[in-house]
Amino acid sequence: MFIASGGTASPVIAAILAGSAAGATSAALNGGSFRDILQGAIIGGMLGGAGGGIYGAFGGTGAYAMLGAGAAYSGATGGLNGLAYFAGGMAGGYIGASGASYAESNWFGDEGINYQLYASSDDKVQSSINCVGHARILQGNADLIGEEGAFPGVEVREGSAAIIPEQFGVSKNVLSGYVDDISGSLGKNTLFNGITDVIGGKSPIPGLNVRTALQQMFPNTFIVEIPGLSVDMGTKNIILNIPSNFKCPTGTAYKP
Repeated sequence: MFIASGGTASPVIAAILAGSAAGATSAALNGGSFRDILQGAIIGGMLGGAGGGIYGAFGGTGAYAMLGAGAAYSGATGGLNGLAYFAGGMAGGYIGASGASYAESNWFGDEGINYQLYASSDDKVQSSINCVGHARILQGNADLIGEEGAFPGVEVREGSAAIIPEQFGVSKNVLSGYVDDISGSLGKNTLFNGITDVIGGKSPIPGLNVRTALQQMFPNTFIVEIPGLSVDMGTKNIILNIPSNFKCPTGTAYKP
């Protein structure tokens, strides 16, 4: 249940399930009837939840408390059979809680399964997010189409885009592994598909790099240049689709 829920279920719930399984197994191994097995599952589940709570509160030292409680419980209810049910439930709870805690810490994030992506294009997982916001859409140089852009081995093509890497919070080298995984649209109409260059050319502010100058002129705005665009489109609302290991670029925000 913990794994199926994407890491959102409590470790105590995992402990209850593990305790139920352990209690039922213990009853079956003792030659119990169907009723005994069902009773073992119920008792094991209850005690598994207790075991999970003890583990969550006291960690490994809670095992001593479990042993003491087990001895008292078995003496009061059923000798060795009572102890078996109790031990099964507690052990299942302990293992379930510790296993769930490990999974929660290592396999899952705050928003469910954590699909970790890598800078290497050979290792990356195909997962993406949408970012929405405002974009300044510049007319690019059509003469560059067919020439190699800023990314080694990647030709500038019509319908692609030139961007400012700093707006993504990563270097050009990192972006080079994802040139085909970034796209933008205006409503239902595709604006660009893939990035093939970084914005360059003459700076509109003398003495400043062109990318720095554009960001000063259009603060908090995503800036994109489309080679072969017939006109400068001004500022538009844009939807970007980007790899999920990137943050939404300047001027945009994550859209669930």
